[in-house]
Amino acid sequence: MVTKSEFFKGERKAMNHGAVKWWRYENIIMVSFGLLWGLIFLDRLGITYIFPNIAADLQLTNAQLGLTMSIVAFTWGISSVIFAFISDSIGKRKNFLVFFVFMFSIATFGVGLAQSIIALLVARAIIGLAEGPSIPLIQASMMAESTPSRRGFNAGFIIAMSSLIGGLTPTLIVAIAGHLGWRYALYSMSIPGILLGIFLWIYMREPRLSNESEKDVSHVSKMKWSDVKIVLKSRNVWLCVIGAIFQMGGPILTFSSFGPLYLMKEGGFSQTAAAAIFSIYGIAQFVWSALMPWLSDRFGRKPVVLTVMFVQMLLPISFLLFHNIHGMIVLAVITFSCGSCLAPLTFFTIPGESVPPVSAATAMSLVNLVGEVIGGTLGPALGGMFADRYGIAAPIWIVLLATIVTFILFLGLKETAPAKRNFEFSKTIAQ
Repeated sequence: MVTKSEFFKGERKAMNHGAVKWWRYENIIMVSFGLLWGLIFLDRLGITYIFPNIAADLQLTNAQLGLTMSIVAFTWGISSVIFAFISDSIGKRKNFLVFFVFMFSIATFGVGLAQSIIALLVARAIIGLAEGPSIPLIQASMMAESTPSRRGFNAGFIIAMSSLIGGLTPTLIVAIAGHLGWRYALYSMSIPGILLGIFLWIYMREPRLSNESEKDVSHVSKMKWSDVKIVLKSRNVWLCVIGAIFQMGGPILTFSSFGPLYLMKEGGFSQTAAAAIFSIYGIAQFVWSALMPWLSDRFGRKPVVLTVMFVQMLLPISFLLFHNIHGMIVLAVITFSCGSCLAPLTFFTIPGESVPPVSAATAMSLVNLVGEVIGGTLGPALGGMFADRYGIAAPIWIVLLATIVTFILFLGLKETAPAKRNFEFSKTIAQ
């Protein structure tokens, strides 16, 4: 018979075990990477909420505003594949990541110092150089520290954390810009990155290149040139590469760049109201981004990607049809924002699972390279040019067309979820 003291002793032991399990390294680094991811996209996209302030101060056109987004995409894509490949080759991801965190944080401060379009573009180019390799390094490091059943969830949680930060900050950025000026809004955005860089410098360990739980994966310390051929031959990698062009050139960058301006100019929203709408959008993304990748672990990557891609089409349609009906816009950003989950799945998880673990960073960087350099560069630039010529609704039409094309492309994806592949393998053996 169990005594009362033994019972409570067992209860305390179980609670302590649960606490230790939560505070294990995988969870802490997942939260840290989520915060870092959020800061990366805050530094990259936060400027869009104060575009009217910057345009009025520096006398910029829509095309020039689009270039401030395009230049980040261009340098982001080039640097991501170069530096992430180097980190794969030498097996030292931590040092690169911490260095880039400090670099883009300081560059964000420099954006606030810009006095001309040239200075603005230079500072934004440096942000792209630093943030480009940070993203695949984060995901490759997270995959290395993740248990196989949690890969999709961990990737989704990181995006969800960034979406939450993106949801909480737009109104704050606009408020700071309104009271102190747009430059101080950018100064304030640089501080959290420096603090998080210090934390990762102290706490983060060098990621393992393979998971101990995967018996069939050999422990390799350096990247082999022969592995590059495997990356280039992967059907999924190339589908994700082409899809990334339209995702970056449409729903990701062009929508983020001109969505707030569209609501202000076409829908009659105030700057604060438009920022509030995109705060709701970010918070909704937080929920959807955590849920959808989790479902992909259980039901497969491809069914979830296609479902979300179809639903995502309804967001630009809603903006075009109901731009002056505030309630409908709020409903649309809450209901149709699930498209944000495609970033961790099609940019990182699927390419990373389609090649050997040692080549994961290179595969993910390749997707980022083409998506950023072509889609991310052309999308905002063309969106700005068309907005000046045809009206501010033009970028939203670009988003819709790009989403339709991406959906058609992803019909050709092959399943990569470990649970689904193991199930199919078991069925084959049984037959």
